[in-house]
This record gives sequence, structure tokens and C-alpha cells, in this order.
Amino acid sequence: MAQAFAATHGVEVADIIMEHLPPEGWSELATKTDVATQGQLLRSDFESQGRLLRRDLETQGQVLRRDLETQMSGLRDELRGEMSTLRTELRGEMSALRDGVRADLAEGFAQQLKWLVGTMVALFTVVSGLVSVLVVVAK
Repeated sequence: MAQAFAATHGVEVADIIMEHLPPEGWSELATKTDVATQGQLLRSDFESQGRLLRRDLETQGQVLRRDLETQMSGLRDELRGEMSTLRTELRGEMSALRDGVRADLAEGFAQQLKWLVGTMVALFTVVSGLVSVLVVVAK
């Protein structure tokens, strides 16, 4: 078949085979030992790169942890400040509410006292009038 191809295209079989040989000769082809050596070098390089990558990841993890701790500390401080502000505001509101309740109670107590005194005066007047009537009737 190669001869038929060569005959129709005007090329010698030897020329076709020569085209597929390495340009520099057989010494340029890799041997099994060359491939094994390159494999060992690649494995060694991958292991070295893996160690470097692990070290970088550990370092980045430590940096990230420190950043998170710093951020968390800042948030805790901010939260404490907000809580303190809220406590102060709540104390003020409670004090104002307490003062308002006291004023309402005092006003209500004053009204009840006026009503009680007025009722007692009215009862005293009625009782005095009844006693006067009884004294007049009894004579």
C-alpha cells in the first residue's frame, strides 16, 4: 500500500520513512531511564510545591484567624458600648416613667383624700343634724 501511495504521488517509500525519523537522530529520543528520571524530578517538584502550598495555606489561615479575632474583639467592644448606651437610656426612661406614675398616684391620692374629707364632713353634718333633731324630739 505504501508503494502504491508512493507511486501515485511520486514519492519513494524511503523518503516517507525518513520524514518520520527524528531530525537529529536517535540520540535525541528519550530512553526509559530519562522518563523515569524526569518522573522522579516531577514527583519531587510536586511534593516541594505541595509543601510550599500547605505552608502558605497555614500562614494565610493564621492571618485570617488573627483578622477574625481582631474583628470579633472590635464587634464585642462596639456591642458593649451600645449595651451601655441602651442601659443608660433605659434607666432614664424608667426614671421618667416612675416619676410619672408617682405624680399620677399623688394626684389620685389627693383627689381621693379630698373626696374622703368631703364625705366625712358631709357625714359629720348629717350626724350632727340627726343628733340635733333627736335632742329636740327628746325634750
